[in-house]
Amino acid sequence: IELQNAARRVVDLLRSALAEPTSQNHEVQVQGEQVEAGLGRRTLNIPENADHSQISYILMESYSKMVPLDGAWMLHKAAGGSGQRKLSVLVPEAEGYTGAYLAKALGGKGCLYIMPIQDTLDTSPLPYSSKEFENMPKARCATCHLSMPVQLLALHAQECEPSSCSDRMDLEPDLDPDLDESPATSNPGNVSSLIFLAEAIETLSGRVDTTTLFNVSVTREDIFERGLGQWRRQKRSSPKKPIRVSFIGESGIDHGALRKEFLTEMMAGVERKFFQGGSTGKTPKYSITDYHKEHFKTAGEIMAVSIVQGGPPPNLFREWCYGYISTGEMDRDSISKEDVTDPELSQLMEEVEIAEPEAMYDLLDRITACGYSGPATWERKEEIIKAIILHSSVRILPMLQQICSGMKLYGLCEMIVQQPHNFRDLFVPGLHQKPDAEFLMGAISPVFSELGSLRRQRESRIINFLQDFIQNIEDEEEEKSCVVEERGTPVKITESDLDDGDSRETESTGEPARDQEEMKEQYKITVGCFLQWLTGQAHVPITSTERERFKILIEFDHDCSVRYGTHTVCFPVVNACSNSITFPTRHLGSYPEFLSIITQAVMSSREFSLS
Repeated sequence: IELQNAARRVVDLLRSALAEPTSQNHEVQVQGEQVEAGLGRRTLNIPENADHSQISYILMESYSKMVPLDGAWMLHKAAGGSGQRKLSVLVPEAEGYTGAYLAKALGGKGCLYIMPIQDTLDTSPLPYSSKEFENMPKARCATCHLSMPVQLLALHAQECEPSSCSDRMDLEPDLDPDLDESPATSNPGNVSSLIFLAEAIETLSGRVDTTTLFNVSVTREDIFERGLGQWRRQKRSSPKKPIRVSFIGESGIDHGALRKEFLTEMMAGVERKFFQGGSTGKTPKYSITDYHKEHFKTAGEIMAVSIVQGGPPPNLFREWCYGYISTGEMDRDSISKEDVTDPELSQLMEEVEIAEPEAMYDLLDRITACGYSGPATWERKEEIIKAIILHSSVRILPMLQQICSGMKLYGLCEMIVQQPHNFRDLFVPGLHQKPDAEFLMGAISPVFSELGSLRRQRESRIINFLQDFIQNIEDEEEEKSCVVEERGTPVKITESDLDDGDSRETESTGEPARDQEEMKEQYKITVGCFLQWLTGQAHVPITSTERERFKILIEFDHDCSVRYGTHTVCFPVVNACSNSITFPTRHLGSYPEFLSIITQAVMSSREFSLS
């Protein structure tokens, strides 16, 4: 089915009907401007058995600017004349648009127009690296040397001068002025890596099979374990398809936010269940049971899908592990004591280091279990420690191989082998930006009332409260990270860890573990947690193009008393699919009020609901 977004085109056609006829050159220019905005004519294949939600997903994947419409659109068709004649509404059936209905209405193939019902689509130009242009052939402008879709080159060439292209070039990831301020982009090599990543992810996204969906339905109480089971089942579909997530018992429809939240939770679960180590990197756990069940392959698939379909990157691997993933070989010389993440082997190394000559015999069985076959004497301590280090790495190579097998999805593993340096930032900790107050405040886009009005003053005060709140949780985040030492390895206490103790008694007092519930309340909100509550994702978008487009719309409700009458409290309303939040101004007059309401909202409303 050929679909065209007619939001701007129809306006021009109506103008021409009321005034003078539109010239052919102007019509060509309008079409070019539509293509620049990521709109314009597209050819899409819609399965005959597709329901309304599947059709919505396909359209929003092709036209990203439809996402803010939040479903408020309808299809139109023209009687003929290549869209120059009057458009008529294609009235949806009771269950909405379906593939069978569209095929019947058009006789199998035809041209449809997408029209917003209330809002106006954003027609500003997109960066040339946007995924809307990924399947278009590219050409390079001879004047400014900027690479762009060949369909746009003629329009671009009319006004192109080296200096006049600077605004559009600023949209491109390779010339982003903010890149120089980041440690990850402090030299040209890293800038080139970011450019490559943007292009590579767009290429991988183009390999997602959109003919059907990979549906995952889970309860929110046990997202990871249930999600892992549903993922492995793959009875009617597979992760090669776009993932559509639904939380059982909730009314949320997945337009992207649920998928991002699901992938965020799945990546956190993979790290927690299948890896061990610290903040400088982790290695797969040695588990024959998980290996036999191919859980590590599933983990690799989750990583690939997370990178390609909007989730967080798996930047958790030790350097030598990523080296093995990208080359297929283990660099023995690069592995050191710090790479031993297994608590038992770390303890064995410590005991060998401090052991007296007569105590070495007591360690003999554990040393020989590591594959060391030489004399276990005090003089051979260095050889024994090297054997333990090597053993800790060699025994998890099958797990890494299985992860690589999972990452063959979309051809990701092959790309990593071809460009190991450029993918490194996605897999090794340290260079990928973490969400912080600066990023979050830079992403907000408030809709203010008229300057100087009383409403504007209230709105500005709420924005100041929001900034103080985000900066405070950032300042306290490190202090509030409850860390315990488990055999020398720092381990964060997660929400699930605290949940496990809700019904238990404390070891020291035997009293109900009410303190653990208080800890859960105290340590829960972080910048990443708040970002996930707002948008479904807890990570900074991977590419600079995605970061530029990432905005959080902030609106204000001044009239809740008119709708609800006398009441004591209202909570903010979040639309995670469109990245927007509405604050009730009447109830947020002071920072203590703001803090109380926003804290309750974040901690008590994780589910998607219409209430």
